[in-house]
Amino acid sequence: MTSSRKIDPRIERTQEALQGALMSLIEEKGFDAISVQEITERARLNRATFYLHYRDKQELLIRTSEAVFDSLAEEAGTIIDPENLAFQKPPQQVVILFQHLAKHRDFYRIVLGRSGVHAFAARMREYLATFTQQRIASLHTLYPAAVPILDDIFISEYVAGALMGIIIWWLDNDLPHSPEYMADRFGWLSVAGTYRMMGIAPPSLDTE
Repeated sequence: MTSSRKIDPRIERTQEALQGALMSLIEEKGFDAISVQEITERARLNRATFYLHYRDKQELLIRTSEAVFDSLAEEAGTIIDPENLAFQKPPQQVVILFQHLAKHRDFYRIVLGRSGVHAFAARMREYLATFTQQRIASLHTLYPAAVPILDDIFISEYVAGALMGIIIWWLDNDLPHSPEYMADRFGWLSVAGTYRMMGIAPPSLDTE
């Protein structure tokens, strides 16, 4: 959990410089090929300063990703709107997700790209799967008589994997569609199969 204690502006600037250096080097070389020396040289700081803040480059990456994830969790929240489970409009959390990705596009394009960081991608997929599981739990409440064809974990992992693929394509192609469009299209693309696997009749595409 992120501390609410106010950070010294000098410390904040140092951490931002190191995080920015890390991201630019990942884009150029990939995470595994980067050394702490290269990070400090790019940030125009010395190694001693680096080790005042981080144990190694892995901790720097983890702290950087945690800050971005904290902002996503704060923006998206955890509330599922039961009145929107029929996809008459894209789920607000999915819209917020794509808006967040657009806002931090450089960061996500780097860490999820071809030279990115597998551990971060795994954590991102876990987040998406958890969101899907929350939505499925709400569907079970709304449709208690439904008989699932597949278990919830299978469904949530399938949806999370599909969403990850769409996100990476969108970032790699410089966001060719708006966040709202992406949320809407993904919702309709995934809803029919998901509902059927849960033993629920999917909503109609005709929402006019």
